[in-house]
Amino acid sequence: MGAFSDVVGLALIARQQVRDLSDRGHKFHNWVNPFPPDMAGACGIVSLHIMNMAFKRGLHPSFVRGDYDFSGHCWIEYYGHIIDATATQFIASAKPVHIVRNFATKNNPIYRKNSFRKVSSETDIEEIEQSLSNWMTYLPELKKLAL
Repeated sequence: MGAFSDVVGLALIARQQVRDLSDRGHKFHNWVNPFPPDMAGACGIVSLHIMNMAFKRGLHPSFVRGDYDFSGHCWIEYYGHIIDATATQFIASAKPVHIVRNFATKNNPIYRKNSFRKVSSETDIEEIEQSLSNWMTYLPELKKLAL
């Protein structure tokens, strides 16, 4: 399960890179800047950044948009697990990367999918980025860090 550990490691890196850029004044969107310590509002950009870094390393997790409890949220899924690098916005005691075995979506009482996208090309990442562009920007500075 080396690839799974790699994706979890990338999630930690992505979270920290977004945190660092936010703390230095880079704006990802207009309504939360900088991101608060619990990373509220950062789920889309962090998840997209994880996807981009994973893809560049030949790994293909799925990007998910849905709800955490009753709040809009984004996370990634890989090998039957939810990997949530911003769960701290909902669970104060969560680790920086919260991992949950993904039950069938309709049976998961907390994480509910609205849509998901497996990334198999650069075009997929661009389409995810475009779908999120109404409320966030994947900064060029962050894209460079994905290499």
